Amino acid sequence: MDIQVKLLCIDDADELFAFEVRNRTYFERIGLGHGADYYQRNSFQASFSELIAEQEKGVHYLYGVWLGIERMIGRINLYNVERGIFDKAEIGFRLDPAFQGQGIMTRALEVVLDQAISVYRLYRVEARTASYNAVSQRVLEKAGFEYIGKWRAYFNFDGVRHDCWLYEKIIGG
Repeated sequence: MDIQVKLLCIDDADELFAFEVRNRTYFERIGLGHGADYYQRNSFQASFSELIAEQEKGVHYLYGVWLGIERMIGRINLYNVERGIFDKAEIGFRLDPAFQGQGIMTRALEVVLDQAISVYRLYRVEARTASYNAVSQRVLEKAGFEYIGKWRAYFNFDGVRHDCWLYEKIIGG
């Protein structure tokens, strides 16, 4: 399958919005939804514009995962970039459920992790998942992340407190 991973720019707003709207029900069902305002075109555009401005300052880096050049099927965010003594970022990702289980996100993560070390000069990348999100845990482990612990009763989803599993990958030398 021909996938491409590229840093998002302001011109990608329409495709990102379409991806989020197309997968809204699935992401909300697994606890990765956004508030209702996020799915309003004007609100989304304003938020995305702010994120692109912050990306230009190195606060985070937003990537799209594309099937060929026509359709976004996923996204990966390097966020909360910390320089100085840490040189680290957190990573989050989401993939259209129709494309899960095919190794796409693992390959896409490898591309972004390569950028994290070669372009952004990061030393460590951290990730977290809901305790029940075995799909994301498997992707992280296949990409070389190590489980390092958990935060107990970290977040509330559907009236139930859930643990959050923590992962890390040392990518620098």
